[in-house]
Amino acid sequence: MISWLASTSSDRGKEPDMKLSLTLPASFGFYLLITTGAAAGESLPYFDIRLDSEGRPTAEVVAARNAARPQTGATLRDQTVDLLKQRVHGVQVDDDQLFGTPHFVSSTSSLLTGPRRAGAWTARQVAREFVSAHRPLFEILPSELDAARIDREIVTPHNGVSHLIFQQQIGGIDLFGCELRANVSRNGELINVSSTMLPRPAGDFQPAAPTLSALDAIRAAAANIGITMTADPQPAGDEQGVTRKRTWINTPDFRADEPIASELVYFPRTRSDIRPAWSVLIPEIGIGNTYEMIVDATNGQVLRRWNRLHEATTEPMTFRVYTSDSPAPYTPGPSTPDGSQAPFVLQQDITVNPGDISAINPDGWINDGVNETQGNNVDAHLDLDANNVPDVPRPSGTPYRQFLFTHDPNQAPSVTDNRNAAVTQLFYLCNVYHDRLWLMGFNEASKNFQVNNFGRGGVGNDRVQADAQDGSGTNNANFSTSGTDGSSARVQMYIFTGPNPDRDGDLDAEIVYHELSHGLSIRLSNGTVSGAQAGGMGEGWGDFFGVCLNAEPGDDPNGVYATGGHTTYQMWGAGYVTNYYFGIRRYPYSTDLNKSPLTYADADPAQLVYPPGVPRNTNITTGASSVHNVGEIWCNTLLECRANMWATDGFAANQTIMQLVVDGMKLMPSQPNMLQARNAILQADQVNNGGANLGALWQGFAKRGMGLNATSPAGSTSSGIVESFVVPVLLTFNYPGGVPSQLQPGQSTSFQVIVSGQGGTVPVSGSGMLHYSINGAPFTAVAMTENGPNDYTATLPAGVCFDRFRFYVSSDSNFGSATDPSSAPTSSRSAQVFTASVTPFADDVEIDRGWSLGLPGDTATTGQWVRGDPIGTAAQPENSVSPVNCFFTGQGSPGGALGEADVDGGFTTLRTPPIDMSAPGEYVVSYWRWYSNDTGAAPNTDTFRVDISNNGGATWVNAETIGAGFGGERSGGWYYKEWRPADFLPLTANMRVRFVADDNPSDGSGSLIEAAIDDFVVTRRDCEIPVVCMRGDVNDDGFVDGLDIQRFVAVLLNGGGTPVEICAGDLDAPANLAIDPNDVPAFVNCLLGGGC
Repeated sequence: MISWLASTSSDRGKEPDMKLSLTLPASFGFYLLITTGAAAGESLPYFDIRLDSEGRPTAEVVAARNAARPQTGATLRDQTVDLLKQRVHGVQVDDDQLFGTPHFVSSTSSLLTGPRRAGAWTARQVAREFVSAHRPLFEILPSELDAARIDREIVTPHNGVSHLIFQQQIGGIDLFGCELRANVSRNGELINVSSTMLPRPAGDFQPAAPTLSALDAIRAAAANIGITMTADPQPAGDEQGVTRKRTWINTPDFRADEPIASELVYFPRTRSDIRPAWSVLIPEIGIGNTYEMIVDATNGQVLRRWNRLHEATTEPMTFRVYTSDSPAPYTPGPSTPDGSQAPFVLQQDITVNPGDISAINPDGWINDGVNETQGNNVDAHLDLDANNVPDVPRPSGTPYRQFLFTHDPNQAPSVTDNRNAAVTQLFYLCNVYHDRLWLMGFNEASKNFQVNNFGRGGVGNDRVQADAQDGSGTNNANFSTSGTDGSSARVQMYIFTGPNPDRDGDLDAEIVYHELSHGLSIRLSNGTVSGAQAGGMGEGWGDFFGVCLNAEPGDDPNGVYATGGHTTYQMWGAGYVTNYYFGIRRYPYSTDLNKSPLTYADADPAQLVYPPGVPRNTNITTGASSVHNVGEIWCNTLLECRANMWATDGFAANQTIMQLVVDGMKLMPSQPNMLQARNAILQADQVNNGGANLGALWQGFAKRGMGLNATSPAGSTSSGIVESFVVPVLLTFNYPGGVPSQLQPGQSTSFQVIVSGQGGTVPVSGSGMLHYSINGAPFTAVAMTENGPNDYTATLPAGVCFDRFRFYVSSDSNFGSATDPSSAPTSSRSAQVFTASVTPFADDVEIDRGWSLGLPGDTATTGQWVRGDPIGTAAQPENSVSPVNCFFTGQGSPGGALGEADVDGGFTTLRTPPIDMSAPGEYVVSYWRWYSNDTGAAPNTDTFRVDISNNGGATWVNAETIGAGFGGERSGGWYYKEWRPADFLPLTANMRVRFVADDNPSDGSGSLIEAAIDDFVVTRRDCEIPVVCMRGDVNDDGFVDGLDIQRFVAVLLNGGGTPVEICAGDLDAPANLAIDPNDVPAFVNCLLGGGC
């Protein structure tokens, strides 16, 4: 249940007066508006055994995550990310807090890949190819996507974006929460990608077999939420498929409207600890709590708990309804909390003709021949007895299909006409919401709520059950559904008991739209909006749509807006009359920081500050990380963006920002934090509008602390937020001819740079600069040559052989300067001066190329070097760098002990064959290495040496040592290394390199050592300086005359000669790079003619 209203308790997890309910198990949510006491049936907080009370990963999870990834040094993954950053401007990689996988890979200034030729791609192919090209980042093979269950594959019609979710499985059973999401533009560009898929070990995952039955799990789950079972439920049918899915016949211990359900899943407690588990659905008697729970199938421990309930045609139809936000509309509201109230207005009769809505609703809101408030999208009715069964009869039209019930605000809601008016109003608002969001892309394929999906995708039979004047509570509202298409959906609206007569939440469009928006965010996120930030945004989206769907052209976007202004009158007693200013929040929604001062950091319990002098609703006493308080910040930020866009586009901005928010929900990762949801909205604007609104959006986000340099923990927590008020400079740099990486000796190198702006950012013509560094010297800045407005030629100066250049470009704009790469000078592009590159030796280790695996004198008793496909452990790699094989120390058995085949009892040596490095040039030795020595009883006491020899191995010089006394990079992980052998020894034709993994006998027993080597390459870069000469001018004095005879004859008789002498005197055709008798006649002719 998502609470619509905030809790007034400051204690996390408690449910006192005005409490909120947090989202609980994985794909169902129950969201509350507000409750008035800690009573039976209240919602239990979200629980995940992998997270602590603040929503951060436990020590066990962190340890497993860190063990899988070294904490120091440049690993293969780091190298992959660096290369990605060089290719994609502004790209960010956010790590998943549980598994360390790439939780969100995105850029707010460009897309991850370029466009594809029409008809030559599919969205699945685009995602697969990106994963394949970045395997070290994703840690999975592309075949993992081929084997995955496709959980979502839809296209948003208005922008053509394809949305994919690949669900990882073990033997046809879902590995819970392990998925890859990809979003692809209509042109085949990858917009962003998110992955929590785990690397599959050799021999597959080996989870234990379940020992508890589904009934055992139901018992454990019921006990966890306080249900005392008096009888066991009975199966409603046979188990289905390998997941053993089934529903059960509820006993009186459970709510009757939703069947108990069970299904087998695998639950990753950590990256390496996979548990068999039962996913069970438990409907609790009372307010409507429906818990989706995961129970360990070996010991009955509850691993995760999430509550679906979230707080907070051909025949025409006519409805008598309030067409504004409430019976007494006042939006925008008063500019100060002066207690002013709005007058009541009259209802209006609205006729809905079938032709007006047939494209969305082929059967209309109400099917032909039906004369009551139910249809394909909504079943609206009273539920006074709170049994989740419609109170019948529903209101019927008199005359036929004319629902003309007059509401009297001076009478109690319980008056018959007022009840009929309330049901009619709720039915009308739910259908209006359905249709407006359908047009924004929340359609059948996107898991909206309908009985009949008309063959347009998705699963039907999930219309919203709309309970008016629900008897399960007062002063509240809630919505319950799951991320699974076809699952039940229910909105419960309550009476508010503050004033006399009471007020009815059914009549308040702000409240109704808030609740229905929980269904929107749950379905589009696939049920992953739980925790402080993700759940908080669920509340913020609700308030946001409550404002925007009620907006009118004459509204002031910078005005004051309150959620539930009309209905919350006197809710906290007769003295609460500032309802149209505060509503149910701490502050009003306003772009004025003197009215609404909250920024991103105020979601962090350690940073929340209430500025003195700014009026605040002190009835709200919940803590900073309460989802309603977090949502307040998110909603106000989105309204800041709306106001900025409105200043340029007028009222049309209201629709644009709603569309961007909906599309952003489809683009964001699972369990997002606010910055990831921000980035998804920015990307939606890139896709929809070419980035036209990026400036206005960034200014809105930055004003509330979500600027360029802000950082955030995972979406499950708000502790540790770092806010930023920096607006990025939205410049893009394009290189039509590419960027040079090889430079010619003695020659300058030029390349084209085109600078353009986005979202209102305009580059300053003539401000383009090139910054370069040679051989590690400080950067030098020089102006680029402007060919046209912001079209430049950048020129690197001439260098000598083997000079190494680093360089980047910059430009000014109306919002400041920007560089490319964006993190320059920390990151820059590189190039080197050379004329040719050859590879005297390269080995990808796929075949035997003459290496020595173990040498006479080696003392290791186990763990000797082998070549093959390693079986991964916590210490040994699972995958080579490329493509299959590598050298590694000892092959254990699948599932064997960690130290089964590690290096023990001494050292083991891997040696290259002889390599000829005698030819002139600059040589570089490179390889990927793996070393693990941080586990066992005596960790970090041993070494891994890399030595080089120039006499075939008779003597050796150390090139690098890893391990005890030599720094980090000893916790596993592939690290790329390169060095110049000439820095250690004179080069010969008999060079060798050896790798020695050493278990030092003096450290006692218990040290665990694993090492590996892959992709060993020796590269030689040659550099020949071009010779410039005058033909015949052998002495190079600028003239062809008698003075040249002496040098010509000397070289002719003695051989040799300088490059210039050879160039000038080698005159015969074809040239043979020597002065010989064949050149004499031509030389004489040059002398006689005064030149050649």
